[in-house]
Amino acid sequence: MTLRLEVRQLPLRDLSGFFPEYSAEQLIETYAIFGGVPYYLTLFDPYASLRENVINLLLKETGTLIDEPNILLQSELREPGIYASIVAAISEGLHSAGDIATRLQMPTTAVGQYIDRLERLHLVSSVRSLDAAEKSRNKRFVLTDRLMGFWHRFVRPNLTAINGGYGTETYDQYIQRRFPEYMRGAFEGVCSGPRSPSSRRGPGQSSPRSRQHLGPCRLRYRCRGPPPRRDVLLRRMQVALG
Repeated sequence: MTLRLEVRQLPLRDLSGFFPEYSAEQLIETYAIFGGVPYYLTLFDPYASLRENVINLLLKETGTLIDEPNILLQSELREPGIYASIVAAISEGLHSAGDIATRLQMPTTAVGQYIDRLERLHLVSSVRSLDAAEKSRNKRFVLTDRLMGFWHRFVRPNLTAINGGYGTETYDQYIQRRFPEYMRGAFEGVCSGPRSPSSRRGPGQSSPRSRQHLGPCRLRYRCRGPPPRRDVLLRRMQVALG
């Protein structure tokens, strides 16, 4: 028998209890990568830097979370390859069903059905810009599972180097230079708080996990136009720490 437990992701403001030595900026960056999944957070060394924790958990062949997104999709979905391609497209900045369909060379209606399934699993959510009409169909899709977004953006393209023992170099030479851009894209997910329970499987699963559905962001910047500067972005995010 498989036991299913209903758990909630922790809100951003609760991360300070896990990482008493982290600054507000470091807490925000941690949340942008791992979200508020308690299991992920308990794997951290709270006195090591975020860089060291990312390398140890995600950028080593023996890292506990190096294959977590693949395990999640394979355990929940019948066609994990297609879903992984959709998640990868969103993580790379394609936020409309039409753009994703073009990338995957699939009909938009078919892509929409796959996205609906990802939304039901609380891995993806749809948002609208502040200046969009209330009934507008011009929806943008964002990843609500922070680890999955980070993994597809930074880990998946570098698995050969990581498995070859170059995880530290991957962080220093690849991730670090692109991380500010990632943070701008992560804003919509980070500044929202957890809204609904998420599922986590108990005994018999490879690892516990939880998912969240992110409601409207109370501080979401406009989806149209250029993203804010990093300093402005961080000031807005810090409000979410309460």
